[in-house]
Amino acid sequence: MLPLKGVSHLFPVIIFNFIASASAALLILERNSYHAEVKRATCTPASGGDASIDDVPEIESAISACGAGGSIIIPASYTYTIRSVLDFAGRTSRDFRIEGTLKASDDLDYWEGRTAIIYTPRVKGARIRSVTGTGVINGNGQAAYDKFSSNSSYA
Repeated sequence: MLPLKGVSHLFPVIIFNFIASASAALLILERNSYHAEVKRATCTPASGGDASIDDVPEIESAISACGAGGSIIIPASYTYTIRSVLDFAGRTSRDFRIEGTLKASDDLDYWEGRTAIIYTPRVKGARIRSVTGTGVINGNGQAAYDKFSSNSSYA
């Protein structure tokens, strides 16, 4: 073995550079695999465009069609009428984006005794949100308030 005069102090530097390069390569590989985009289904339910039409069946159909990981979009400038409970029961990993309006009907007889407009039991990994800040859930409370103001036993 030949003596390496004046080079022995470089050994730790070479090892450090090797480890740093290998680590950087692994990070690049990991970053690229982590950021790989997975194509997710996007569904936009059709709105009946009329307050007398219940849009819940169309919305629930879109929720089912998109499957886990899918995005259901209520577009801006559209109003969807909720005349029955919107049921998310057991559906997981959905992204429900409300950019328009979900408006509950003012049919107090239907809503009496019901505890939710949007029912979300056993739901994991789902989000109900507005990305643009334009989304509205209008519970149409004015009708109930008006009835309560004339009949305080209504609750």
